[in-house]
Amino acid sequence: NNKIKVIKRKAYGFHDNRYFALKVIQAFSD
Repeated sequence: NNKIKVIKRKAYGFHDNRYFALKVIQAFSD
């Protein structure tokens, strides 16, 4: 899924998995 790749790239600097999960949830709730 391309959205996941984009989010991973944006969140690369963040090591908090909760932050990453939040971004995934936001992306799929658009």
